[in-house]
Amino acid sequence: MSLAWAVPFVDGPHPLVSWVLAAAAIILLGMGKSGFGSGIGVISSPLLILAVGSPQKALGSLLPLMLVADVLSIYHHWGTWDGKQMRRLVPASVVGIAVGAVLIFAMGDADEHGRALERTVGYICVVYPVGEFLKNRLFRKVAMGDRESGDAAICDRPLNDQSGIPGALSGAGVNPPAEPGAEPLTDVRGSLTRLFPVGAGFFAGVVSTLAHAAGPVITIYLLTQKLPRQTFIGTAVIYFFLVNFIKLVPYQMLGMLKVDNLELSLWLLPLIPVGTTLGAWLNRRMNDGNFRRLVLGLNTVTGISLILNWP
Repeated sequence: MSLAWAVPFVDGPHPLVSWVLAAAAIILLGMGKSGFGSGIGVISSPLLILAVGSPQKALGSLLPLMLVADVLSIYHHWGTWDGKQMRRLVPASVVGIAVGAVLIFAMGDADEHGRALERTVGYICVVYPVGEFLKNRLFRKVAMGDRESGDAAICDRPLNDQSGIPGALSGAGVNPPAEPGAEPLTDVRGSLTRLFPVGAGFFAGVVSTLAHAAGPVITIYLLTQKLPRQTFIGTAVIYFFLVNFIKLVPYQMLGMLKVDNLELSLWLLPLIPVGTTLGAWLNRRMNDGNFRRLVLGLNTVTGISLILNWP
C-alpha cells in the first residue's frame, strides 16, 4: 500500500475542498462534545457526505469517531446516569436502530448511488433546527416552572459540558397537587407516561442510525423528566454511547465499516481532540449562541444541498 493511495481524497476531483469539509466536520463534532454550541455536531454527517460523496461511507466513518468522543465524555460523567431512564429508552432504541438499518438497506438497494439515503440525511438536517427550537422552548418552560416553585438549584443559563447537551437542570422539581375530579385522567396520563420513553427511544434510534442526529429527541425527553443537572448529563452521555455502540452491528452488516472507511476514521481521529480543545477554549471566552445559530443555519443549507444534489 503506497502512502499516496492511503491518503484520503487525493484521487478525487477536489482533494483540498474534500479535506476542508472533512476536517470541519470532525472539528465541529469535537466542539459539540465539549459543550460549545450544543447541537452543532449534527452538521458532521452532511459535511462528511459532501466530502466523500457517499452517505454510507460518511456515516460509517463517523461512527468510530463518535464512539471515541463518547468514551471521553463517559470518563467525565461515570456513574452519574439514571438507570431507570436507560431501561426505558434503550430497548425501544434498539428496535429503532433495527428499523433504521432496514431503511438504509432498502434505500441502498433501490438506489445504487445512495441518493435516497443522501436525501434522507438532507431532510433530517433541514428538520433538525425545529427539534432544537422545541427543545429550547421546553427548557425555558422547565426553568421558569422551577423558579416559580422555588427551586433555587436551577441554573440560569445553558450548561457547557463535555456531553454537548444543553441542560442546566437540577432538582426533581415540584409536581402540582392533583386537582379534584382529575381521577378519570389518571389512566390516560399513566399510559402516556409509559409510551413517551418508548416513542422517544424508538424515534431516536431510527434518526441516529440514519443521520447520527438523535440529540434533540433525547434531550426533549430528558428535559421532561426533571432530572438533577449531573444526572441529566450523565444519562445523555451513556445513552449516546450505548446507542452508537449498538449501531456497530447493523453498520457492519450493511458494509459501512469497511477497511477504507475505518482508514478514513483513523486519518480524521486526531481532529477530535482539536475540536474538544477548541470548544473548551471558546467556552471560556465567548457566548456560543450566535455561533450555534450560524452552524445550524449552515446545517440547513447543507441539508438542502444534499436534497438537491448540489454542487
